[in-house]
This record gives sequence, C-alpha cells and structure tokens, in this order.
Amino acid sequence: MKEPNKLLKELQSALWEEAEALLWIVHSKLRNREARYEVARVKTNPELQKRLAQIVANEIKRARHLEPYQYVTGDLDESDALFLDDKEEVDFREKILPQIDDRTAADEVRSIEELFGASAYIIDLAAEGGKRVFAFKKIPEKWDSTAKNRLFSAIWQNVELQEAEEQEVFRLSRSVDSFHYSGWSFILDKKNFEAGLNFRLGMTRHAEELVDLLGKHKTIANPEALIKGNENNLRVLRSLAQVMKNPRFKDPKWITRVKQLNANHGWQLKFEGDSIFVNDENLKLIIMLLRDRRALTLIFSEMIDADVAHVVVATTAD
Repeated sequence: MKEPNKLLKELQSALWEEAEALLWIVHSKLRNREARYEVARVKTNPELQKRLAQIVANEIKRARHLEPYQYVTGDLDESDALFLDDKEEVDFREKILPQIDDRTAADEVRSIEELFGASAYIIDLAAEGGKRVFAFKKIPEKWDSTAKNRLFSAIWQNVELQEAEEQEVFRLSRSVDSFHYSGWSFILDKKNFEAGLNFRLGMTRHAEELVDLLGKHKTIANPEALIKGNENNLRVLRSLAQVMKNPRFKDPKWITRVKQLNANHGWQLKFEGDSIFVNDENLKLIIMLLRDRRALTLIFSEMIDADVAHVVVATTAD
C-alpha cells in the first residue's frame, strides 16, 4: 500500500474535474452504538455532475500538508488534512463502500420524500485509468420538509419583494468532510468526519481495550473505573483511545517514575503495590500520566497538562 503523501500527489495529478460523477444519499440509524447505513443513488443532470466533480477536485487540491489522525488534537491550523488507514475507519469501508462499489447495486431515489431525514451524501468520481475517489459530506441538520412548510420564499425583483414559487430544494455544500482513496481516508473536517461515520464507537472500543490491557499489566488497581460513569464523556474516551496508540505504561520505568514524581510533587496518588488506584479526584491526572502529557516548562518550571504536544528534535548550532 502506498503511503498517504504519495497517494495525495497521485490524487492531485488526476483530472478529477473531468471525472464521471455520481451522487449517493446516505441514511443512518444508530442501535446499540452500531450504525446502520442505507445508500441510494440520486439522479443528476450533466451540469450538476460537472459542479460536483469540480467541488471534489477543489477540495483535493487544498489538502497540502498532511498529519496523521490522532484522537486528541488541537485545531487543524498546522495541517490541511489528516490521514487515516481504512483499517481504523470501519464504517465507510465495511458498511457503505460495499453498497456503492459497483455503482449499480444500490436503489435509486424516486421522490423528494426519499431525501427526507438523510444524514450525509457521497460524491463518487471515476476518472480515467480506473481511479476512483469518494467524497463524504455530513448533512448539518437532517433535511426534511419542516423548514419548507414553515417558510415561504420571496425574491427581490423590479425594486420590490415578490412571492416566489415554492420549490423543493436539497442543499449541497461547496466543501466535503473527507475523501477516501485507495485504502486511506483524508480528513478535512475532523468533527463532521467522526460524527458522520460513527467514529465514537472506535474510540469506545480502543478505550475498552486499554482497560483490559491495564488490568493485565496490573498498572491500575481498578482500571474499569477509568470508563465507568464516563461512557458518554467524549473527552475521556478520546484520551483513553489515544493511550492505545502509544501505551508507554508497558515500560517498567513508567510506574517507577510515577511513584518518584508523586512523592516529589505531592500528587497524592494512592498505590496498591505497583498499581495505581483510580478515583474521581485523580482520574484526570492518571489519564494525563498514561498519555505522558504532564510536563514542566523550561523557562519558568511551571507544571502543565498539555492535551496536544509534539516532540521537539534537538538541534545544535553550527
């Protein structure tokens, strides 16, 4: 599998503006934390198809600086896009893609009512050479007839406001949340990507894996307390899932250093042998220590918790 930066260059060299475009509407339902998706094709005219292709082409071009996806991140000011292996992005690959892969299996929308309640749409582009990219966009609010029934349209014409004929409108955005290509997801809007593809479930599973692993390593005396009561706390779930990407507590030096620092700084952590006991008061601190995100600043030696941090490579003067 090609690495994402090379794939992005490949994507940006293709003439997506001239690709054949299909539009898919997505309905989703959540049951027992699992999402179920139903996809249908929407018939579009050539003018709209060209516009859809141009939208995706523009979005692909603006993704220049890539960063790996992290559960806990700051804003995207330092990157244009995040990338993620589709092995970690389950819902699109396993639940949506099989419905649209051959471009003919899904049903076709026959009436405006079939668009009501849609949660997202997909712009599917097929270019020369068999290249294909899927652009995903979450619909901000479920679109139905409610707004249309409450409002009526007026237009400004001939220096006066006039009532306009009622029209059934489906709003499409000039942006997309993510595009999926050759086994990778390129994420332009992290929040919408996670919400639209039920990425919360992945966070929960990683957090549960961490609890099991901490129990096996006896790092935490009562690891289930990390999640209990926090099943709906997205901030906690993100942080616990992030630990699984780099479980530094496996190193025997980790618990030794924590004990030393606890004594030096008066953190009042409670231990049972070499296991830390979790309670409501120390939960945040323990998660920070598991993520190795508590630090002393170099200039004023202030102790801080850094949600997002980057390793600084030491440089020497010439």
